[in-house]
Amino acid sequence: MHSTSSKALVLGNFFGTVSPPSKNNLSKGPHSKPSSSKSSSSEKDPYHQENKAVWKAVKNKNGSPEVIIFAVVASDHKSKMKDFVKEKGRKEELRSTVIVTTQNHLQEKINSNLNKKYATLYLLVSSNVERITYEIPGVVKDVQVALCTPPGRPDKLRIDSSSTYCGIKTYAWTQRADSTRKSGHQILHSEGCYFNFSDDMDEAVQLFQPITGSDMSAERLSEQFG
Repeated sequence: MHSTSSKALVLGNFFGTVSPPSKNNLSKGPHSKPSSSKSSSSEKDPYHQENKAVWKAVKNKNGSPEVIIFAVVASDHKSKMKDFVKEKGRKEELRSTVIVTTQNHLQEKINSNLNKKYATLYLLVSSNVERITYEIPGVVKDVQVALCTPPGRPDKLRIDSSSTYCGIKTYAWTQRADSTRKSGHQILHSEGCYFNFSDDMDEAVQLFQPITGSDMSAERLSEQFG
């Protein structure tokens, strides 16, 4: 019998390859010595490494005033990440709008900051965030959701099946109407992102039956795409 987590339908064929769960071993050996340098100690801090991964993604996407970037981090990392971006931003020009937020406040920040000024929206999510939910209006034509992981970390990000773009559930984006296709809107999810269907399995089965076969059960559908 499948556990609740095994019923999470992972549509790798539609949304990219899925990375396995992260297994972080951050314990120090018995002979580890405390760093005499504050900066050296910071470099070894896992929070610092996660912030660096997010900043690297922000830096790569920065460049146009028509770009808005939401850096999504865990609640206890928000203050550090805001300081990190502020410090880095003083050294390198940030032409794009960068907003540091958490999953709990992501929708609030989207609603209050998104407007026609922006053509592209990036959701850059820290590897210490396990899941996100979003409702993105069609005011922006291009949306990209990316998981920012430190090197060698096969983390993953769960996206709730209720998430939408242009009023369409994003897990069903490939099945959208022709009118939306012609509008030029597009949304992409990076490797490591997957959709959780544990609360929406019946609708997912109906949606993908023409692709997988009408006799495909929810369990077999989960096994095939999981």
